[in-house]
Amino acid sequence: MSGSGLSPWSLVADPNKYAAIVAQHANCSPELTPPLLLRCLRERPLEALLSAPVQAPDFAYAFGPSVDGVVIDTGDLLVNPENGYEWGGQTVAHAPLGKQAQNAINIINAVLMRKSAVAQLTKYDLMLGVTKAEAYFAFSGDDVQYGIEADRRSKILKSFVRNTYSYHLSEILATIINEYTDWERPVQHPINIR
Repeated sequence: MSGSGLSPWSLVADPNKYAAIVAQHANCSPELTPPLLLRCLRERPLEALLSAPVQAPDFAYAFGPSVDGVVIDTGDLLVNPENGYEWGGQTVAHAPLGKQAQNAINIINAVLMRKSAVAQLTKYDLMLGVTKAEAYFAFSGDDVQYGIEADRRSKILKSFVRNTYSYHLSEILATIINEYTDWERPVQHPINIR
């Protein structure tokens, strides 16, 4: 699917869970360290990897980019409301003056290390793409032609909200339904809902 890094489908939510499922199916111990697990999986036949019973929830994916600290950096900038800003564990805001100078040096070092990390990322290839029909298999031909009932729409949206967001689920669902309801039509016919 096309989209940006802010799209819900741009990152896998729990990659370790799916890696453990594939590892067990391929007779590799999920308790191995990542390099050893990778070596074990590379030694297994492709059929064993492809036949792993991995089932992702609706509107989520089992495989794709994940924050691994190598390709996608975990980020060192943390915000602590009690202590101000922290960068790499170094408090910036509410420290004594001597300590603030040391923290400033640590921040400069962290920025330089970040530039070094960005320079390392230049050795990775980047593949971009868009698609003409987003979520092509999400709806049948009849759904597209004749529309869907309001109950089915609500189930689909509830599933999407539940599997995409963590907080304020009912408010998000109500906002989506409100935004995509044609309030000028008194009867919500399936064709109007599609």
